[in-house]
Amino acid sequence: MAQFARKTHSQHASEALRLFDDVQEVLNLLKPRLSLVLITNGASDTQRNTLGILGIAQLFDAIIISGEVGIAKPDASIFALALQTLAVEPEKTWHVGDSLSTDVAGALDAGLTAVWLNRAGVIRKETDPRPDYEIRSLRELTALLSPEP
Repeated sequence: MAQFARKTHSQHASEALRLFDDVQEVLNLLKPRLSLVLITNGASDTQRNTLGILGIAQLFDAIIISGEVGIAKPDASIFALALQTLAVEPEKTWHVGDSLSTDVAGALDAGLTAVWLNRAGVIRKETDPRPDYEIRSLRELTALLSPEP
């Protein structure tokens, strides 16, 4: 019974996974121009399964999963691992994430430009880390990265 429940839950969870409508479009636009790394907290099997279902793994030059490397965001060393993997400098690197406490705090501690993807329009508290940029959609990111005429 437990195996059936786990399998049923897994199936329903997999069927419920969906990308936000801007993700595929923006990744496809950025991929030819920039090196892209995915840093995610979680167990390896869960994260790899999710990436397989969503079909976006091939859009990243590297995928760093906390469960595989033994480091999790906001620890600055997971960001350092990403920088080392691509041989890039922190001051030339942006991290986009939806969590102030893990993504923004970790990116800032690692010396990266921190972009907060605030889809829900949450009001940042004074005590929260202050991102370099705040966006509501990944589409806004492309404008930030495009040089002005």
